[in-house]
Amino acid sequence: MANPSRIPTPLYVRWQRVQYRIVPFVAVALCAAVAWRLWHEAPRVSAVGQVDSVARDASAPVAGMLVDLPSADAPRLFEVVVSGQIIARVEQAGGKWTDIAAPLTGQVIKIHRRPGQSISAGEPVITIAADRGTTITTYLRAEQRAQPEPGMIVDGRQRSDSAIPFHATIERIGPQYEPVPAAQLRDRKAEEWGLPIILSIPPDVHLKPGELVYLGWRTNAGTGEK
Repeated sequence: MANPSRIPTPLYVRWQRVQYRIVPFVAVALCAAVAWRLWHEAPRVSAVGQVDSVARDASAPVAGMLVDLPSADAPRLFEVVVSGQIIARVEQAGGKWTDIAAPLTGQVIKIHRRPGQSISAGEPVITIAADRGTTITTYLRAEQRAQPEPGMIVDGRQRSDSAIPFHATIERIGPQYEPVPAAQLRDRKAEEWGLPIILSIPPDVHLKPGELVYLGWRTNAGTGEK
């Protein structure tokens, strides 16, 4: 027989009981979903790559004598120049001047000729190293079961700051295995061989030439953006 004096359970107490029963299951399900997503998106193959260095010579288009620039001094060693900047001037035998422009933006790393010296057509005057990289070279080891293809997206992180991710694209793949450079060896005491792969760096990603980066791609990854 029901007790007519029984106090009904408050609604908030019932809701708390439901929470105690349901919340643990929901939390476990969410954790499992997050873990599965992280596992699915995590790179299956990882490696180290190095940003390729780019250097170009600013050469004399004609033979003659190097002369001082009227508006500014000639760039000095390690000075920054911009693409198209006039960095030298050649005076030909007839007194005609021909200016020499920087072929790219970067720093002067070598000065071959100075004002007052004669120069032949095609002879380098200044060598300039680019201030940012456009490609990365990495090596895929034989035991790593990735199948790289041109156009495949590769995940990257700066070694100096691993919190900054970026995406690179496989541009070219070497035809044969080669010795892995010392900077990219997993164990400096052991020789390694790998398939060279060149990746293109997006224009909005600024990496210094010679910089080491962490790379990873999925074994089942295809081409195109994720």
